[in-house]
Amino acid sequence: MTTMTDSKLDQLMHVYDYLSQEGDAASAVKLLDLIEKVKEEETIIGFAGHFSAGKSTLINRLLGHELLPSSPIPTSANIVRLKTGSEKTIVFFDQEDPVCYEEKISMDMVKDLCRDGDAVKELTIQRPEGGLPSHVSVVDTPGVDSTNDADRLITEASLHKMDYMYYVMDYNHVQSEVNLQFLDEMQRRKKPFTLVINQIDKHKEEELTFESYKRSIEAALKTWGIHPEAVFYTTMRDSSHPESDWAELSQHFRALFDLGPSKGSHQAVKEAEMIMEESVRTYKEERSSFLADLKERKQTLLDQVENSPVDEGIFHETEDLLNRGMETFEERILTFLPNAYLMPSSLREYAEAFLESLQPNFKVGLLFSGKKTEEERKRREETFYEKLNASIQENLQWPLRERMLSIIDTQGLRAPELVSQVQNMDFQYPKERLRSLVESGASVTGAYVLLYTDQIAKDIRQEMKTYVGAWKREWEAALKRQQQEWKDKHEEAFAAYEEIQHINQTIRSQEAEIESYENSLRSHFTGSITSSVEAKVEKDLENRRKRIKGETAGVRITRKSRQETEAGEDFCDQDRTSSSSMMHATLERVDRTINAIAPLDGLQSLREQLQRKRERLKNRSFTIALFGAFSAGKSSFANALLGESVLPVSPNPTTATINKISPPSIEKPDRTLDVYVKNEKEMMEDLADIRRRMGLQRETLDLLYEEVKQKGTQSDLLDQKQLSFLEAFMQGYHEMREYLGTRMEAPFDEFTSYVADEKKSCFIESMELFYDCAWTKAGITLVDTPGADSVNARHTDVSFKYIKDADAVLFVTYYNHPFSQADQSFLTQLGRVKDSFAMDKMFFLLNAADLAASEEELQQVEMYMKEQLLGFQIRKPRLYSVSSLLALKEKQQKEHLSSGMEAFEAKFRSFLNEELASVLIQSMEADVSTAKQMVEAFISTSRMNEGQRKEEKRLLERQKASALALFHKEEPVGAKEAVRNKVAKQLHYVQERMLLNYNDFFKQFFNPAVINGRGQDMREQALEAYRKHAEAVEFELNQELKAVCLRMEQTLRELTASHMMKVNQDLKQVKESIHLEQPEWPDVPLPAIHADLHIDPQAEKESKKAVKSTRAFFERNEKEALRDTLLSYIRDALSDSIGGQSGIVTRHYQEQWDQLFMQFQSEWMHQTQDSFDRLLYPLENPIDVAHLEAVYKQLK
Repeated sequence: MTTMTDSKLDQLMHVYDYLSQEGDAASAVKLLDLIEKVKEEETIIGFAGHFSAGKSTLINRLLGHELLPSSPIPTSANIVRLKTGSEKTIVFFDQEDPVCYEEKISMDMVKDLCRDGDAVKELTIQRPEGGLPSHVSVVDTPGVDSTNDADRLITEASLHKMDYMYYVMDYNHVQSEVNLQFLDEMQRRKKPFTLVINQIDKHKEEELTFESYKRSIEAALKTWGIHPEAVFYTTMRDSSHPESDWAELSQHFRALFDLGPSKGSHQAVKEAEMIMEESVRTYKEERSSFLADLKERKQTLLDQVENSPVDEGIFHETEDLLNRGMETFEERILTFLPNAYLMPSSLREYAEAFLESLQPNFKVGLLFSGKKTEEERKRREETFYEKLNASIQENLQWPLRERMLSIIDTQGLRAPELVSQVQNMDFQYPKERLRSLVESGASVTGAYVLLYTDQIAKDIRQEMKTYVGAWKREWEAALKRQQQEWKDKHEEAFAAYEEIQHINQTIRSQEAEIESYENSLRSHFTGSITSSVEAKVEKDLENRRKRIKGETAGVRITRKSRQETEAGEDFCDQDRTSSSSMMHATLERVDRTINAIAPLDGLQSLREQLQRKRERLKNRSFTIALFGAFSAGKSSFANALLGESVLPVSPNPTTATINKISPPSIEKPDRTLDVYVKNEKEMMEDLADIRRRMGLQRETLDLLYEEVKQKGTQSDLLDQKQLSFLEAFMQGYHEMREYLGTRMEAPFDEFTSYVADEKKSCFIESMELFYDCAWTKAGITLVDTPGADSVNARHTDVSFKYIKDADAVLFVTYYNHPFSQADQSFLTQLGRVKDSFAMDKMFFLLNAADLAASEEELQQVEMYMKEQLLGFQIRKPRLYSVSSLLALKEKQQKEHLSSGMEAFEAKFRSFLNEELASVLIQSMEADVSTAKQMVEAFISTSRMNEGQRKEEKRLLERQKASALALFHKEEPVGAKEAVRNKVAKQLHYVQERMLLNYNDFFKQFFNPAVINGRGQDMREQALEAYRKHAEAVEFELNQELKAVCLRMEQTLRELTASHMMKVNQDLKQVKESIHLEQPEWPDVPLPAIHADLHIDPQAEKESKKAVKSTRAFFERNEKEALRDTLLSYIRDALSDSIGGQSGIVTRHYQEQWDQLFMQFQSEWMHQTQDSFDRLLYPLENPIDVAHLEAVYKQLK
């Protein structure tokens, strides 16, 4: 170990010791990891990245051995560390001591351990064939964007060990915001990293040149300010791919083996600095709860002070009244006294005369001199004293009076007694002091006179100081009285102010402690360590090693869950209908029946009815809706279905539009393109969240455009997707402004620009292409819906309409990324409403199945999909694995490439032609049967004599009248009440489900990946989490309400069927051969509902207040306390919102029932009328029996 490495190691141990003493165990453990790594001179190369981007396969390929399980479904839910050495597998459990298996364990056991993220937090796999030098380890991490947020946290918790990181991304998901956010964080942490863009074999040069693709990646990285050391493009499927950088990546990877101890220790020091930052942040957070309470209390007090009648300045003035008073007194009075000029030269002359009169040899006159001398002495004394008092009054007393009055006025004292005392100031200097200050035996010289007068002046000032001091005490008392009066008058406000001062002092003290901790921590990062610290580190490392227990790898037995068992059932029998010959046979019978009964006038209405149904069967139209997340391959699948690259395909995110492929017509010939541009209201809706986040106020697009132009689009308040949308709006507004709210007819070759060019596409609501192909010839309209992760709020309504009304729903997911987070909301809604469908119309497409390494792997992914679908209550799904890429080639090149599309299309055609047509086919079969029965009845009637026919006619007319009378009855009793009760019951269940699932909403937004204090105040993060969680709850509520509406339509079907059964029973009592047929179900509109969730604003405050420290919030049940608090607010809001929608939904479906009842009553009455008219016809118009028997023979 080098001297430099020793120095770095000392730094690490010093910090570890300090953190251990301070009780920061989490940071100390990370430091111990770094110490162990540096001591062992180990280089750790980490692999992180997108879920199912191929990290494990890439690692296996780089190492030259299959050490890690690899699959398109998640394989690593924990940290997996690979080393070269003797056979060994160490399992680090979350709650138990680590276990070491000394012998080789099976790959199945490795798979189980790698996927057991709940129990196993880390796994070390050491093999002789590891393909690494002994000092190098490779670390594989869970996908940072998996549906489990814990996976990202596991990855982040392992970053400090990595000397270098490769971030692996799927070709189709490079610009995923999760990827870019993670890389931005790595850059902040100063982690050296390289990007690996894997699976480039998905690239299609004819759709987008690879250079253009690379430029788009470079632009995205530049936009985010991300600067990787290198970017490699790879594929694990095609080693000869011309764009593959495999050789360069392999060389780059092996060059890292030579990083050496010095670089490793240097990176360890960088990581230690990050750990210290985290420790300081944790230290702050631990105190932030207390500080947050203080600041919250301070804000309450500030509000109290602000709302009081006392001006804020008064608090400061009152608090400083005495101090400022003393300062003013010092400045105006005490500094004036020593400088008061009391002895002008004229007064010294009187002092000299007075001093001369006190000399022993002073004598006045010759006669009676003693008396005259004494009188002169007194006169001189009086004169001096009088002149002295005049000087005192003029040069001392008057200026002091002015100053004292000024002080009273300046302080705002309301003290008239003090003012009076000053105004009547009567300072008297004691006369006897004139003699007492005379020095005995002193001669009267100029020097002594000066000395004497200075002594007198000094004495006067001292006397005046004593005099003023007495006044000062009274003045000070008055100040205190006034101060107290203010405090008494505004007691609460002053108490609040004083508490604020105390809080400020406490906050300063706490902040000083935090600063001291940070400084102490930094100081421990330098200097040498003691032997005791080194010994402690060694002991802790040894204890860590001793915790690993040896075990023998037994057989791991896992029980299949109910879901796995159910998902594993045989799904081979997907053909749920009879063969296509059924429809052809029916059509043949219908044609034969129509031709046979054509001459029979009495069966004209039945013949016309059969003809109408035949035409409907032959000329049916279908709406097929495609759903799936961005880059799931919906457009590629649609193109494969159509047999031509019609829809634009791009691996880059584009603004979602609704694309329809419809059959052409005379008015809309082949390749006509209609482009529907959003109107101003729709654009403002799409910009609403951006406006809220940026604080934009303008209410029209023109004004909003100008406002953004002034402010700029670069805002830290927006996520990257919102920023891209705003920039596209700004770039395209001038061009698209005039087309807002219009339909444009565009050339076919501009189709791509309206989808891929964001400055256009952000303004497009939908496009309809009229296109001639086999599927559109069959009457099919194909709708490519926006991605499940579309930012357009209106698209959820569009999606639901297509779920409800489409004849078939095709859900497309990607082989390498089945069921991303974006898929979950759609699948949840599909699971809610599937039971309301008249038949199972859902198909699930596993696209890009050609990426499967083997048939076994494909089956594994299919099983995973079925397990996932069970979680959404979707059992026995119609699941097809297809390759859009190969399917398109099959159709264009007329060769078989095992795309799986042929099998799907065969089943899908069967579904369209038979399952969807089954109701109509059954109706036609019933009409054919009725025709035979009617001809039999005609034969029977024609054989009657005249009398029998008359009697039969009278009977039928009575029966007809009785039958038609049945339709004049009121609607079924209790039908509307049944609708009301069903709505109430369904909405009750909605609220119960929402409350039951609330914990999932809460966890989705209130988790350490969202609230961590990085880059933003944790309380602001909590506030944003609350708002997003409230939006999610509101969104889910509206999804639930839409599902209720579909169930209510099913209720109307049930009520109608029940009523028809009752009427048929009544008709049977009248005439057994009369039977009603269910008319075609009409389109039942959805009610205009949107539930706004008005949550008490206090909930927002509670969310912000609850997060005082991330550690306390997530580790000390504060998160659970907030969840319970918010749940009570959500419960009230749900109750109010659902209650408000109850009346709307009830009235709507009661009105729909009224309309359906009247419509079906009229239809059934018409059916009954026709049935009796057909029976009456041969009685009134006898037909030749031989002719009828010939017709009957044809029908048989």
